[in-house]
Amino acid sequence: MRVFLSINPPETFRADVRKIQDLLRTKLALKDAGILNSVRWEAVAKFHITLFFIGDADSSMIGSFSSEMKSLAAQNPYGEIQLTSDRIDAFPNFRYPRVIVLKMKNENGKIFLLSEQINQRLRKFGFASDKRFDPHITLGRVKREKKINLSGIADLKMNEISFTARNFCLMESKINKNGSEYSVINEFGLVQPKN
Repeated sequence: MRVFLSINPPETFRADVRKIQDLLRTKLALKDAGILNSVRWEAVAKFHITLFFIGDADSSMIGSFSSEMKSLAAQNPYGEIQLTSDRIDAFPNFRYPRVIVLKMKNENGKIFLLSEQINQRLRKFGFASDKRFDPHITLGRVKREKKINLSGIADLKMNEISFTARNFCLMESKINKNGSEYSVINEFGLVQPKN
């Protein structure tokens, strides 16, 4: 199974991200219509913030991952996480982009604490992240054979949007003829019920 841990925004927020994605596509079309065909645009249902990409894992480990994350959530001292849009960016950069993203910010740093705790918990299973955590939502991926330059879109003017995360999820990614499809395996609450 191909799995990852993520924060999944509510539908209303995803709809707002779609408006930003559409605004970006309009700006790109004005710059060079050919660019639009060089990008596979992410579907609204797939908008999420990856906390940790585990990758291929034996299905027998899913229960262990879930137990570990449930334990982490139960001990979570910081509760819900407020996330706000920041800016459009590209990995590795605008001149040679492979992925176009909407950067997200969390003023009090709670999402970074959660990410670090997840990293610590997954090390015992032999998983370690090779990248610095950078909260973002993927808007599109540049097709493998294409080379484009997106310099000039960093200044895209957009309204700030935000949502409050009250849980995170263990997700499965299944590859099909249309790309990938995500489904929730398990959900872990960040806000513990009051006794």
